[in-house]
Amino acid sequence: ILFYSEEITKRKQILARNGYIDNNILTSKGLLATEIHEGHPILTTELYSCKILENRDGNTIVETLSCFLEEPQTEDVIPKTPIVDTLRVIALNYQQTTDEAPEYWKLTDYWVDIVHEWLEGNDFVCEKYGIEHGNFVRAMLKLSNIVREWVNIATISQDVEMVEKLNGMEQKIVR
Repeated sequence: ILFYSEEITKRKQILARNGYIDNNILTSKGLLATEIHEGHPILTTELYSCKILENRDGNTIVETLSCFLEEPQTEDVIPKTPIVDTLRVIALNYQQTTDEAPEYWKLTDYWVDIVHEWLEGNDFVCEKYGIEHGNFVRAMLKLSNIVREWVNIATISQDVEMVEKLNGMEQKIVR
């Protein structure tokens, strides 16, 4: 029991230090993190709170959110994406202050180009990238849920512009 108490105390300190709780009460940032279930709660909240995607269009936002999808087993060289690299720096800072396994903070660039082409109307991305159709459908359904969570946190934040940018994106993802 002592171990769990120490672990909880440590996690609360990390959350307090990063603005998620204050005097054992959720902050607005903490509230946003509670809305994230499909994506990474801390990194999604940081991505939103830092306004990294604020001046981007809907497609770019969705492409970036694909970094929270699972990375498939592949030996292909996946080009790095600047926005995802920025998020990796944030993840590394958190990783250094927690005992979480490095995999917990892992992001992928694998889906960014694939999602870009899919949103542009390419119906043959599975064939082009050698993705099994079932895996692709599963990834797009999860991405749709991640986008819905992003819209939820934008709604809570009363960010009308962000909500408008993502209007109709779920239908573009799941078609």
